[in-house]
Amino acid sequence: PKMVEVSRPASTNLNIAQHLIKTSERSKREVLRRLIDAERIHTAIIFCNRKTTVRDLAKDLKKQGYQAGEIHGDMDQSSRIAELDRFKAGTINILVASDVAARGLDVKGVSHVFNFDAPWHPDDYVHRIGRTGRAGAKGRAFTLITPADDEAVANIQKLTGQNIPTFSVDPEASEDRSDAREPRKAREPRQARPEREARPAREPREERRPARDDARRDPPRSRQRSAPEDDGPDDGWNGPMPDFLGVALGR
Repeated sequence: PKMVEVSRPASTNLNIAQHLIKTSERSKREVLRRLIDAERIHTAIIFCNRKTTVRDLAKDLKKQGYQAGEIHGDMDQSSRIAELDRFKAGTINILVASDVAARGLDVKGVSHVFNFDAPWHPDDYVHRIGRTGRAGAKGRAFTLITPADDEAVANIQKLTGQNIPTFSVDPEASEDRSDAREPRKAREPRQARPEREARPAREPREERRPARDDARRDPPRSRQRSAPEDDGPDDGWNGPMPDFLGVALGR
């Protein structure tokens, strides 16, 4: 009889608690900061789909006071290794990275993985969250999703063979916030103004001289700034392949 190969769902580490966080594109950064503050993070990796997002998010986190670094394909090898050494030494405890760091990067003690962007390919999701929960340790993985990520989430759950619990986070919610306001006082009716005496008719003015042509100027046109070009996904490293990317993903 002819043998038929049956595809099986990708296995995920049972030591990793997975969560989907519903948000909007506008509120992503605020929701991420709230998650970081709420979780007991030892070391965390935040994955983004694009190199520009990696750079901008790392810059924003550092501006907000977090000990964050970055790794992406536009960095030279020495800069990547230096950043990774800082992460391993604990000088920084948050590493913002593109998918070039999702495969083969083995750092012990990563307690959390945050998917700032839902990965375009479901295989990348398995490799991303595999950076935590290693060597029998417990790990947590949070994926921020927007309505545009419905198809990506469906593909991830189909590949992994499990439904990932979904939660909603309101970035503007606060216990101390109060929307109660004092009612406005009704305005008093205005008193009728006394009628004014009719003014005598003015004599007609001489016609104004036409404005000189050289005085007429068109209003300044607003300069439109072109949107930055999308640099697309980070497909790989630039330069020689470092040794730490050759490590096989642990199952």
